[in-house]
Amino acid sequence: MTNHAKRKASPPAPRADVQAMLALVALDEGIAKREASVAKALALAGRAEAEIAQMEPALRVSRDRLQRREQSGAPADEIEKLRRTLQDEERHATQLLRLAEKKQAEAGAASAELRDACADLAARRGAITSQIPREALEDYEAALRRGLMPAAVATRGRVCWGCFHGLSAAVAAKFHDSKAFLRCPHCERVLFNPDWSERP
Repeated sequence: MTNHAKRKASPPAPRADVQAMLALVALDEGIAKREASVAKALALAGRAEAEIAQMEPALRVSRDRLQRREQSGAPADEIEKLRRTLQDEERHATQLLRLAEKKQAEAGAASAELRDACADLAARRGAITSQIPREALEDYEAALRRGLMPAAVATRGRVCWGCFHGLSAAVAAKFHDSKAFLRCPHCERVLFNPDWSERP
């Protein structure tokens, strides 16, 4: 085998800009998970509060019915049954109220933690993005705005690992030593050659 053939067969050296892109993806996914945790807690609290609001009219009706039956001298067993039903409904409403308060507190704590981390995250993100070529970073940010997560993925076997569409030979051939990033023609995520992401 000639020296030229040996050079051609060896994988490209790891690239700092691809490593930076991987770090950016990991950071943005971590932020998205924190934001999703806050949103989930708020949604659970909101559902509990909505259910409490729906229960309030039914509770009023049950209280009024019990009061009317007590005043009308209804049989003791009927009144006792109405009392038990009302107690069950009130117990359920109390549990929902506690759940809503707990989820609101969780959302508040997670939101405060995220706010506290924002300055550090912004600084880390700025340091990472400074290592990524401008065009690739613009494509990455555009993919994020479209809700694509992760917004940058590897190609393997001429396939985008974000949308799993095959890439044409012409597109795949564009990966070379001076071109570490491409945009997927299907999902528009940023693509990178995994050979450049492996650590030496």
